[in-house]
Amino acid sequence: MSKLVVKTTKIVAPALESGEQVLAATRVMPRGGIRRAGTGALGGAIGAAIAVATATEQSHGEMELPTKAPMVLAVTDRRLLSVGVSLMSGGPKDYLGAVALSELVSCTADESRSVGMKMIAVELEFRNGSSLSVEVPRAFLTDGHSFVDTLRSRLA
Repeated sequence: MSKLVVKTTKIVAPALESGEQVLAATRVMPRGGIRRAGTGALGGAIGAAIAVATATEQSHGEMELPTKAPMVLAVTDRRLLSVGVSLMSGGPKDYLGAVALSELVSCTADESRSVGMKMIAVELEFRNGSSLSVEVPRAFLTDGHSFVDTLRSRLA
């Protein structure tokens, strides 16, 4: 179990249903967030601040999955959870919401590069026709692959 899964489990514990377990988690940015962070006016921290400031909160799925930038997505044996991230520590901070896995239709993922950095582009399609496009930054590729593999196995 990764450190991120352990930290995320502590944050979402009050929202977990009886017997529900966090199986995988990864940190994500909205689609294009890595490029904005890497090519901001002065790059680095300023670019990341611009990416966070220009991201919009969205809801997905019939049960509404709130999103923020950046955030952690976690998959349990029953649901997909969204968790806000502390801008100071980078770790999971607050539970945002969840959607039942039955509301997800598919999960596609492609490893690619953005601003010369490896990343995973993930697309989640929901039963109501909406979708969520996110990117897993290079520092979280291992968690990202685990998240995608676990989510796909739960959707099969």
